[in-house]
Amino acid sequence: MAWETRPGGGHYYTRSRRVNGKVIREYVGSGEKGELAAKIDAEQRAKRDAERALIREEQAQVMTIDAELNALHQTVDALTRGILLANGFERYKRQWRKRHDDRDKSASQD
Repeated sequence: MAWETRPGGGHYYTRSRRVNGKVIREYVGSGEKGELAAKIDAEQRAKRDAERALIREEQAQVMTIDAELNALHQTVDALTRGILLANGFERYKRQWRKRHDDRDKSASQD
């Protein structure tokens, strides 16, 4: 999307677009037709830029929330581990189980 000036004095507006991976430049026009096309393209570009900015802002918010949830998860996990360890549990093959020595002590006290 650019205005071009040719050596003969012509001043006209062109658009560039991709077709099958190749950049194709198409002549739009000069004068009022070119001005109108340039204005429409600028408005569409501004709209796309605003949409991209909104998406980036939403992604930043999601990342912030994700980081907060991750911190909360780590805190809850640490508290859970502490409580289970304090109550005589241990991890065995990714499962929490009561320690055997605690069971033996309680059985011998009866």
